[in-house]
Amino acid sequence: MNEAEVLYVLRHLLDLKSGVNPDPEWTDTEAHRPFSQKALFIQHAERAAEVERRLKMCGLDGFLVKLVVAYQEDCETIIASLQSAGITLSPKLIDKKIRRALLYVTGRWPKKPYKPLARY
Repeated sequence: MNEAEVLYVLRHLLDLKSGVNPDPEWTDTEAHRPFSQKALFIQHAERAAEVERRLKMCGLDGFLVKLVVAYQEDCETIIASLQSAGITLSPKLIDKKIRRALLYVTGRWPKKPYKPLARY
């Protein structure tokens, strides 16, 4: 999956998990093959599940991606929430964690288990 597909899935995560494609004009060669053995709603739900599985493997970094892209939380809100839990992160570090997790989810990261950045 490329970065555009991952971002699309994250922006429409709830719809795709329920099997609904929110943008019928969105073309994806894999999902719209003429002789596919699976229904489109199953393919969309599987794609959302795969992105969530990869994000879960990233731990806190994947959760930050979900907060920023899927739930559109701003950085200040995330920092305040993390500080109340005893975790201190700068906006620059949050951005770096999000970029690293997206690289891993899209497959552009080396094919090794994901290792989060050093403790916060």
